[in-house]
Amino acid sequence: MINNIRPVSRKYNLLLICCFACFVHSCAQTKKIPLNKYGLEVVSDIKLYRQLVRSGKVPGLFPIAQLPALKTELRYAGTNNFMGKILYKEGAAAYLISPAANALRKVVYELKEKGLGLLVWDAYRPYSTTEEIWQEVRDERYAANPTKGSGHNRGISIDCTLYDLQTGTALEMPTDFDDFSEKAHHSFTALSATVLKNRKTLLDVMEKYGFKALSTEWWHYSFPNTGHFPLLNIPFKALR
Repeated sequence: MINNIRPVSRKYNLLLICCFACFVHSCAQTKKIPLNKYGLEVVSDIKLYRQLVRSGKVPGLFPIAQLPALKTELRYAGTNNFMGKILYKEGAAAYLISPAANALRKVVYELKEKGLGLLVWDAYRPYSTTEEIWQEVRDERYAANPTKGSGHNRGISIDCTLYDLQTGTALEMPTDFDDFSEKAHHSFTALSATVLKNRKTLLDVMEKYGFKALSTEWWHYSFPNTGHFPLLNIPFKALR
């Protein structure tokens, strides 16, 4: 019996050694995330991003447009935005990291049962666009400071509103997207009963599935507890 066991043990030990060697090699192959001028980790290389996803250090970005009862109108991919110009280049699409996308899936299924859909104006945003927006809006109530980065850069934030599934028409809300006034605040109540109800409907369903509202922008929600993930500056074209 002893003689029969020994060869198996040696093979098992060799297997462990090989697995450990592969693990060490894999770790060695993953480059460190470079720091930008503010000392923030920013991933701009698509190869590094893929390595981080494969290693489990960063959740992959998920294209949310394929979710039911959801449509996109990425404002920064066109000129219908407060800057009046295209900020997103070729291949722009709506992405969230997988934990946030899974939560959003639950949101849209519940909304669908109410006859409503989710219209997405923005989701993942390359860090370079955050820098560009900050040059125009140096107000942290409405724009992310590049010294901190944005939830959009991490794929955890989404800008959205509701629409009627039967008519396809967006529900009436306090303001349009990127309205930098107190009227966009959740605390602003000088609104019609219909608008207040619509805003609350969006707030309730988003918070039910773990998203947190931004007090100064009724359309902006972020998935919490993921701020330790690095900022991403991956072009949309590379993601596609």
